[in-house]
Amino acid sequence: MSTPTFLTECIILSARNEDMNALNRTALNIFSGNRYSFLAADKMSEDDEMDRSITNRYPNTYLNSLDPTGLPSF
Repeated sequence: MSTPTFLTECIILSARNEDMNALNRTALNIFSGNRYSFLAADKMSEDDEMDRSITNRYPNTYLNSLDPTGLPSF
């Protein structure tokens, strides 16, 4: 980065999650064999002693809308 124009000669590539999901589906269709589905829980177990503010802080719809990099889609 010795010159002011250094960054004009560079490019940063970043894939979007939806593009990578499509590429992953295509790649998985190439392989033969059994497919497995792994399940996850999207709700905390509630009991009478639990603080309700903890379970109500983030609604399930919000948590399910997240698509963090490096983790499978939920």
